[in-house]
Amino acid sequence: LSSAPLADAAGRVMGKFGVALISAGTLISIGGINIAASFITPRSGVALAEDGILPKKIAENGRFGTPTYAILITVVLAILIAISGSFSKLAAISVISRFVQYLPTCLAIPVLRKKRPDLVRTFKVPFGPVIPIFAIIVSCWLLYNSDMEKILIGLGGLVLGVPIYFFMKKYSK
Repeated sequence: LSSAPLADAAGRVMGKFGVALISAGTLISIGGINIAASFITPRSGVALAEDGILPKKIAENGRFGTPTYAILITVVLAILIAISGSFSKLAAISVISRFVQYLPTCLAIPVLRKKRPDLVRTFKVPFGPVIPIFAIIVSCWLLYNSDMEKILIGLGGLVLGVPIYFFMKKYSK
């Protein structure tokens, strides 16, 4: 098995240019995800602190108007996660944990169309429920074909995080 099957396939079709194109696209994509996460993750900590689920101190802004504690906590956690495994293992875990987020989003489209026809729709998904259902099928197929260890680790954060969230929510008020 290849460690870069898409780049290999592009190499067979387009030669070295195909390999370079797919490799560059992969790096740009990973960079974009990491940059987005560097903004979103501290903001999530701030929102949880503002809701009283985490200590209020995390929501405080520093002298530059940024949530210093939330950023520092995010950096420490990211470093610990980064040094805990190989790049391919961390990438697989990241992909699996994202599927957990994408599946409910895809499911929400047909459910909301049926249960809440009164909602104002600013964007209409083309082909009705076909695209969300196809995305659900592909996501489930990819999960089914993944390594069980990576699935368990990828879902482990969710399995641990959900009860902690509800416990903190209940006792924070």
